[in-house]
Amino acid sequence: MHIRPCPTPSALLSTLALAGLLLSGCAHTQTAPPTQPGNDVTTAANPYPDNPAKPIPTWARADEVAALQHEMASLRQQVAEIQQQQTALSQLLSARTALASAPTDTATPSSSRLQQAQQQYRAGLYAQAVRSLAGADGGGNGDAEAQSSMYLLLQSHHRLNNCESVINIGNRFAGRFARNPQAAEALWLVGQCQWQMQQQDIARDTWRKIIRTYPDSASAKRAAQRLK
Repeated sequence: MHIRPCPTPSALLSTLALAGLLLSGCAHTQTAPPTQPGNDVTTAANPYPDNPAKPIPTWARADEVAALQHEMASLRQQVAEIQQQQTALSQLLSARTALASAPTDTATPSSSRLQQAQQQYRAGLYAQAVRSLAGADGGGNGDAEAQSSMYLLLQSHHRLNNCESVINIGNRFAGRFARNPQAAEALWLVGQCQWQMQQQDIARDTWRKIIRTYPDSASAKRAAQRLK
């Protein structure tokens, strides 16, 4: 599929300037100077003058002006939208650069490392999030923060398509924290990776386990669809 490149603001502004010149030309119509009686040299020299150009009707000029004004308004809007997109992209790149260059200190408190990993995950820096969550694959002391760290580590590995890590961490998470609201989704990620690794029978067993253990979950509904 061919993607048409987005016009730059400078190109759109040039188009706006050209449209303004056209509007200016339409607004000023030249009127021929009146012919003095007895001084019509052309008529005297040529008894059969060429047919004069028909004047453009006023309504036609008005339509052209309206069309140009509409096009200029559309171009101004496109320029504003592109400038907004450039600003948002610049802010995102600055945030990603700052997060990517931030050192990962495993000696810092787990809460700080979890917050840093959450920021990295939201910015799409999944490998950095995995490094920030080093040691969280076992669930730590089992408190809420340790469970959140372990599940975020599972999600980061899933984004990186590290299926072996997803299967190991996901099964461990669902086994140790079966009451966690994310346990069903952890098993769903495990089943997806098992299927991807050509372990179809094992994946079906995982999906049946989701339906049996968490029948009211959204993951169970997706698992039921895959088993049809």
